[in-house]
Amino acid sequence: CPQLQELQLGNTQVTDAAITAVAKSCPQLRILSIDGSHVTDMSITDVARLCPQLEHLNVNDTNVTDESIAAVAQGCPQLQHLHLSRLKATDVSITAVAQTCSQLQSLRLYDMKRVTEASVIAVAQGCPLLQYLYLFNMRVTDAAIKAVAQGCPRLQSLWLCHHSYNAVVEVTDTSITTLAQRCRQLRQLHLSKANVTDTSIRTVAQGCPRLQSFYVDSTGVTDASITAMAQGCPQLQELQLGNTQVTDAAITAVAKSCPQLRILSIDGSHVTDMSITDVARLCPQLEHLNVNDTNVTDESIAAVAQGCPQLQHLHLSRLKATDVSITAVAQTCSQLQSLRLYDMKRVTEASVIAVAQGCPLLQYLYLFNMRVTDAAIKAVAQGCPRLQSLWLCHHSYNAVVEVTDTSITTLAQRCRQLRQLHLSKANVTDTSIRTVAQGCPRLQSFYVDSTGVTDASITAMAQGCPQLQEL
Repeated sequence: CPQLQELQLGNTQVTDAAITAVAKSCPQLRILSIDGSHVTDMSITDVARLCPQLEHLNVNDTNVTDESIAAVAQGCPQLQHLHLSRLKATDVSITAVAQTCSQLQSLRLYDMKRVTEASVIAVAQGCPLLQYLYLFNMRVTDAAIKAVAQGCPRLQSLWLCHHSYNAVVEVTDTSITTLAQRCRQLRQLHLSKANVTDTSIRTVAQGCPRLQSFYVDSTGVTDASITAMAQGCPQLQELQLGNTQVTDAAITAVAKSCPQLRILSIDGSHVTDMSITDVARLCPQLEHLNVNDTNVTDESIAAVAQGCPQLQHLHLSRLKATDVSITAVAQTCSQLQSLRLYDMKRVTEASVIAVAQGCPLLQYLYLFNMRVTDAAIKAVAQGCPRLQSLWLCHHSYNAVVEVTDTSITTLAQRCRQLRQLHLSKANVTDTSIRTVAQGCPRLQSFYVDSTGVTDASITAMAQGCPQLQEL
């Protein structure tokens, strides 16, 4: 196939030999995605030399270094999309890309520990067509964001994300104000944990009317700027406001002005049933709702069940809700894919059984500090064949999970797509775990601490589940 132009080989056993063969035989190659494969600089250098029309390169989680990325920068001046994650590359190669690939439109840097904001500044100065910039777990300050604002007026997406719980994004109102004033086409702005306040967010609300996705959880925003955001950005579809001072006033304003809202995450905020009922009434396209650690009760959860039949993801922690509202969700939200119940003391396994019977598309079920027996797990096994993750967790030292081999055997037989199975402190033995080993070959995460398993079932697990990553 010498006319091959697009090739995706992510998470395969492919090595340099195959990629070099492609480079030699397919000079028109434009898209190459080989994330998670076994390639090195050797083959990527060949691609850089022999495929000058390359536009898209994804080498996440490979053995690629500065050598071949710099070679791509030199040999592929039409490069538009570059994805780099967990590589040993440094500022040297990213700066080379910035200097020679002026058509670059998207750059994703994820856990690139040897790359600094000097690379971001270089890209901002050398790539005026940049539209998408994703920076994960990277120290970035106002200097870099100001450079992006000044150099990349077409920017549509900026993600500044840190997965560390204690991380602080060193970006302030100063640079975000400049960004909002100069990058008026912004559609996605993710600033979780940034040092921003209402000052800059008001400017975003005024300057970026096309904004659709806005994450400012764990920041200094209040009702004032979120109300302005609702009024200025009516196309808003995704909103994360967890751990902020936001109250019902702002959420009601969002509900009234942003009818296309699909994702709302307001965990740890001061909202009550009042605003969530408004969301349920005015935002029928809602798919994702996180109201962990709020003052929400059965009233508004039941309203969401009634008004948002497309709901797919529901996160509930430490609420006063009961089986009444969870059962309502189960009866009307048949597209539900994930349910997280954490420290829900008034919810019983009757809710789990109702969800199992009413939500056949369920893929993720997380039950923390909740009494669950074989009856509930059997119902899940029988009703949710697409299940990928099941977590049964108790944080109490003396807790016992009342789930036995009986239901886990049924689960393994019927839910063969399982990737995560957490059964710590459950009353399970080798009997059911052997069935898991035989029936769930895609399993990646398996927790059975404080159970009755022995070498026999774990050896079977090792042989039957070669993709296992967490044990």
